[in-house]
Amino acid sequence: LAKVEKEICRMKRQGDTPPEVYKCQLRKERSGLSKQQNTCDLTDGMIKFIAGIGQLSKVEKQFFLKWMKYSLDHIARTNLSKLRAEYKELFNHLRDDPTQLAELDTRISESSLGLEHFMRELGQFYEADRK
Repeated sequence: LAKVEKEICRMKRQGDTPPEVYKCQLRKERSGLSKQQNTCDLTDGMIKFIAGIGQLSKVEKQFFLKWMKYSLDHIARTNLSKLRAEYKELFNHLRDDPTQLAELDTRISESSLGLEHFMRELGQFYEADRK
């Protein structure tokens, strides 16, 4: 959904398609993705996140969000440092096998989970529910 919305603004892959036709196609795709997302249930993590934040006072919410951010950042730093060390070792020993490096690179990019991911997903569900 975010990729389609970016493309609506940037229109980099328009090619020979007229701008208004291309924008219309992207809007239809965005609408379809929103409907598809609206049929999905919230993940277990999101349900816990909403339950955790929904019953707190303003000060407690701020504390909860800061605590969650620090905790997730700590976990991500620990995981990333291990994966980067593994990547460095593989790079020094297996320069001829790029598939293992690519796989590890993918794991590195997917290992980060922060508060912004929860907020973005929550916002997407809100937007899909509004439409």
